[in-house]
Parts: sequence; structure tokens; C-alpha cells
Amino acid sequence: MINRNKITTVLVMATAMLLLQCKEKKNSDIIITQKVEKPQPKGPVVMQDYRQNTQVKWQGADYVCDIHRTACDSSQVVTNEEGESFVDNRILLTVTRADGTVFFKKEFVKEHFSSLIDNNFQSNGILEGLVFDRVDDQRLRFAASVSLPQTDEYLPIVVYVNRQGGISMEVATEEE
Repeated sequence: MINRNKITTVLVMATAMLLLQCKEKKNSDIIITQKVEKPQPKGPVVMQDYRQNTQVKWQGADYVCDIHRTACDSSQVVTNEEGESFVDNRILLTVTRADGTVFFKKEFVKEHFSSLIDNNFQSNGILEGLVFDRVDDQRLRFAASVSLPQTDEYLPIVVYVNRQGGISMEVATEEE
């Protein structure tokens, strides 16, 4: 006859051995970290389209100054110090008379201001904006800016349209 105590002892020992064999060994060589994914290169930053219509009383008549900024796909892409790329802009300025006829129309890109901006703004800047400012000495005065993207650095430029539809430009001074 088999001794129940022996059977119980054998079963307990067998179970203990199985449990010990199934237990995972801790391995100090395994280091668990999160996988850091490299940021994927993004496409160039494109500013939103912008449109401004301003009614102006000039030379005793009513005019509308329409300014429309869009991305300039044909321009060079500018890259800042952090490696971010930016698409330059083009700005269409149209001045129409009250009867709807066009008095003045010109598309501006950064290169139109190249005689006024230094090499840093020429290489690293974008044409950021153009807005109507005021009537000044029988001319329409507009404020333009070429800026270094996502910084506070910009070059203010004044654009004048005279009574004959000619334009002149200069760097804005603090007195203006």
C-alpha cells in the first residue's frame, strides 16, 4: 500500500519544482525605454492668404485700394536658423476708380525691394505684408515689410503711388 504522506510529499515537491522552473529570471541587461521617433520633415510653412479693401478719398474722387497676398510658389524657399522652411509671398496691389476702372495694378515680390534691403533680408527674409497707410502729399502711401520669418525682425518700407500711376519706394524712418 502506498503511503498517502509520501504521495502528498512527492506532489508538493513536483509542484514546487514546476513553479520554480516557470518563474522568469530577472535579467539586469534588459533596459526598457520609450522609442523616440525622429520628427518627420515638414513641408515649408505657407502664410495664409490675406486680402484688404480700403476706400480712399484722393484728388477729390473715390478709389478702392485692394491688396491681396498669396504664397509665391515660384520664389525661393527661405530657411531659418532652426532649419524650418518658409514660402515667400507675392502681393497684388490694385487701385480702382469709383466707376470700376483700374488706375494702378502691380504685383510685388521681395525682389522688387532688393535695392532697399540688405543681403540678410534678401537671403533669409520674406515679403510679409503691404497695407494702405494714408494719402500723403497727393500720393497714396502704403506700408510694406520684409521680415525674417517667425521673428520680430523686419524692414519697414514705404511705397508711394503718385497721380500718374508711378511708384517710388524708400525705407521707413522713425519720424514717419
